[in-house]
Amino acid sequence: MFYKKFCDKVTYNKCYNILKWMIKNNIYTEYICFEHIVRDGRIDILILCVEHNIKIYINIYKYVFIYNKYEIFKWLVEEKKFIGKIPFKYIILHGNLDILKFAIDNDLIFDVDIIYYTSLNKKFDFLKWIIENSNITGKISFENVIKYGNIELFKLCYVKSPDVNVDDIYYLAAVNDHRDIIRWVDKKQNLKSNMNEAKTNSCCVVC
Repeated sequence: MFYKKFCDKVTYNKCYNILKWMIKNNIYTEYICFEHIVRDGRIDILILCVEHNIKIYINIYKYVFIYNKYEIFKWLVEEKKFIGKIPFKYIILHGNLDILKFAIDNDLIFDVDIIYYTSLNKKFDFLKWIIENSNITGKISFENVIKYGNIELFKLCYVKSPDVNVDDIYYLAAVNDHRDIIRWVDKKQNLKSNMNEAKTNSCCVVC
């Protein structure tokens, strides 16, 4: 316990010359606090750890996302260090869109339904980017989109969700006084109904 507290204080107080000496001489390295190293953006310390075969645990990603350290995340991915099911909920909760984009571009494995998680946590800039720029699918929290979003965001989400329950949409729009959404869905439903009717009539003529 003493060694852990000592190592915590070394990194918390940014005593990185001491830490480098400890790493090079393998002194208490199993107690290194990576949260503070990530907080301070010290990729050089992480590289030194790798060079000296010091284990860096996968929970480092949690700190990378909490402190929004894009460069460290990029290094971890490009060096193929500790890639597994990464806790992406922390990206969404702490709001770094660049990290999310990089993760999607590199086909990383998500541990959550990011479509649902972004809509649930009202990260609508994330949600909009995912819908417009990726093939990722998932459940959308229309309750939050309707309650806290806007008509343009709703349209994007609606088109992305072909199996959405229209009755639920009408109800959510009504209780949140979104008459613009009700009118827009009405038009879509009427258009769909007219197209189905046209197909039916066309089929009858052929028959």
